Amino acid sequence: MDLSRLVLLWLVLVAFFVSAPAFAQVSDGEIVVLEQGGYGFPAALIGIDPVTGTQTVLSSGALLAPGMPCGFAYDAARGMFWVVDRAGNLIEVNASTGSQSLVDQLGSAKWSVAVESDGNLLVADTNNGNLARIDPTTLSVSTLAQGGFLSNGSYVELDSTGAPIVSTFGGSNVVRVDPVTGAQTLIAHLDSAQCLRDFAVQGDTAFIATFSTDAEVDKLDLTTGQFTTYFCGFSSGLLDVDLDSQGRMVILDQSGLAGRRAPVVYRSSSSGGLDVLSTSGHMFAPSQLLIIASSSPPAPPTTSGDRQRRPRRWTVWPGGRRRLSRAAWAPNWLRSCRCCCGSAVGGGASRRKRIQSV
Repeated sequence: MDLSRLVLLWLVLVAFFVSAPAFAQVSDGEIVVLEQGGYGFPAALIGIDPVTGTQTVLSSGALLAPGMPCGFAYDAARGMFWVVDRAGNLIEVNASTGSQSLVDQLGSAKWSVAVESDGNLLVADTNNGNLARIDPTTLSVSTLAQGGFLSNGSYVELDSTGAPIVSTFGGSNVVRVDPVTGAQTLIAHLDSAQCLRDFAVQGDTAFIATFSTDAEVDKLDLTTGQFTTYFCGFSSGLLDVDLDSQGRMVILDQSGLAGRRAPVVYRSSSSGGLDVLSTSGHMFAPSQLLIIASSSPPAPPTTSGDRQRRPRRWTVWPGGRRRLSRAAWAPNWLRSCRCCCGSAVGGGASRRKRIQSV
């Protein structure tokens, strides 16, 4: 092959790779779901169009498959997703190409990861209540906090000051950790039967998915530790909540609402109810969702349920199971719902609160 043909071939290749569209490019406001996989569904990162609800596989299989991915975070500065799994792996996924890299093997099972402003990662350990800080460049690992209120720590997010907020799945604690000293402050503690799942933080407020005999989204004042019920009537598969740039709540329910036995992503409406944004498709056993955001977070949303508060009333069923009675307010679509908690409710009285530091 002569030189002219080699030059022509080189130019063609350069033109192809430069002009080729990026695979699975995420955009601001896009909803991304982490799928654990199973029964023919591959472990994957799934993008959901916030307007149409259309699903797109951003990255799947390969390194995501073996360890059953549980938590992930988006690093806007690097254009990367960080994924942790039950095998203790830390996986990097390029948001533009979908390529995957095994960055580190951290040992014990990991459940959640958050990205600090300087690019360091905070990883919550499932079993021993350890909150580790990882430098993704040098891969140096240090323990920021361990034990105390963090026993069985599960989910970590950052508040408006950059301080980690951790909810513990088994201990039912919500804890603020000093990002410098690692000192722990107990923001709230619930009944041990009340399992805390993932949450979203906006200002001094957190919206958190909880489950015991009922599954609901609760509003938590991070200053006073006061809980109020925000949305209720979900299945036991309620997993995560986030807020979009318009202050609308986006909720992930693995089992669906009111008898729907398929994963569902809901979004709150201006009327105070929830609409189905996306369901089934590539989702089988999703574990977490997030919304791609490059701007400052909005103020927490308000609904009629948040303004009209009425004390929660419990009816005890045979065997000790409790059912939440009908409240003064509920969204139209939820007024007749009789799922795991009997009837839907918005608002509600505060629960036990406690502020404590160690």
